[in-house]
Amino acid sequence: MARADEADRFLGGASEVSGHLRLTASATFADRFLGPVLDTFLRLHPKVTIDVDLTDRVLDLISEGVDVAIRYGNLEDSRLVARRLLKGRQILCASPQYLDRFGRPEKPDDLLTHRCLVLGSNDRWRIEHHGQWETAHVSPAFTSSMGAMVRQMAIRGHGVALLADWLVGHDLSEGALEQVLPGLLTPEVGIYAVYPSRDHMPVRLRILIDHLVTSLGDGTEVTPTAIERG
Repeated sequence: MARADEADRFLGGASEVSGHLRLTASATFADRFLGPVLDTFLRLHPKVTIDVDLTDRVLDLISEGVDVAIRYGNLEDSRLVARRLLKGRQILCASPQYLDRFGRPEKPDDLLTHRCLVLGSNDRWRIEHHGQWETAHVSPAFTSSMGAMVRQMAIRGHGVALLADWLVGHDLSEGALEQVLPGLLTPEVGIYAVYPSRDHMPVRLRILIDHLVTSLGDGTEVTPTAIERG
């Protein structure tokens, strides 16, 4: 009887929405945020099935049949629409052990002499210094397409990294990482739900996007070129 009651509670909020959805996101973001969000969604809509493709590769949503992607950075494809989920800032950080050994940078140019841990191809780090944005073209000591791997290497003392605050905020508060050049600004970084523009969006997709926005974001809708790279 207890199990039957639990099943009734599970299905109690279900609508008649049904069908299949394909979603893609980076493994780093999914591990941090998507589990609880999709758990709630599937409890509300158990007739919807979801295929989650975790990859840091930027997929062509239309040709590969992806309904919605979680992305950050520039939106250049005019066939796509995006709604903002999270807005934060990139943070320069390194382990206290690394900084004790190699010194703490005092200005952006100092980064050129440090071991730098790079996410993807982002080896040009933008930093606001004396009211102007400067770009430090760093030489990577380590590169990975996964933010979680770059974070681990930073914690283990291998160099300076530029990572999103949502990824390293806990490490900073716990002392595993220390902010580098704390008095200077680094770019904002937005995370968006991106989906193909269409006249007739399936109800299940609209409900999923609304659920992502309700759970994580503010719902700001943007068009191509409106997203600034973080």
